Amino acid sequence: MAVQSTPATQAEVAAGAQAQSPQPVRADITLRPIEGSDRPALSNLTSVQTVMDMVIVDFGFLEPQAVNAIAQAGRTGTQLPNPLAGQLASRVAMNLQTAGQLAQQLNELLNRVRQQAAAASNAAGSPAKL
Repeated sequence: MAVQSTPATQAEVAAGAQAQSPQPVRADITLRPIEGSDRPALSNLTSVQTVMDMVIVDFGFLEPQAVNAIAQAGRTGTQLPNPLAGQLASRVAMNLQTAGQLAQQLNELLNRVRQQAAAASNAAGSPAKL
């Protein structure tokens, strides 16, 4: 059983009993996998929906032929077969607070990747691709 250490994971906790609003606190959290959850699932498609106070994120996979058909339909204006068949790789349900934390973490990660790509392309003398 593999153990994944997730350093500096954002955890929202109250700064004290008298706190008016929660303050973000950094905490080292160790996540232990259950039932094969440590095996990555390949996803090239996401779908997000809300149900009551929960956010449901579906991670799916479309075969390369379906992805190519979508790209070709976008270029040529042709219709796609309806529906396209894909596989549900994973479904994650989370409360709104956790969804907000995920969005913040993804935005921070993407900004860092974009900055690194821009710095690398500037050093190489070519425009950034992100």
